[in-house]
Amino acid sequence: MGWASPVDQLFSTRACPECNLRGQDLSNRALNGANLSGANLMYANLEEAYLYRTNLQGANLTNANLRNAILIEADLRGAKLIDAITWGAVQSGAKFCRTIMPDGRLNNQDCRLLDN
Repeated sequence: MGWASPVDQLFSTRACPECNLRGQDLSNRALNGANLSGANLMYANLEEAYLYRTNLQGANLTNANLRNAILIEADLRGAKLIDAITWGAVQSGAKFCRTIMPDGRLNNQDCRLLDN
């Protein structure tokens, strides 16, 4: 099925792997459980978005606004968060492995757990 836009696809199917959502305003949206693996979310506004158990593996969140976002149990393995705004984001239970954090450091805290 052809979607008018990646945003339409995301909200219709809760799945938009490898979609280009660069600069999109997804603030205050419930995206829990969505598949956004490999998506380009550079400069996207995800402020106060509900991303509970969202698959963000390999997603590019460079310069994204994640202020006050709910990332509980989100899968951020291989994601790029370079210069992302994460102030107030709730990351309890989020999975980090080969994740590039906002300050450019590599976070491998969960690699051993996930590889078992």
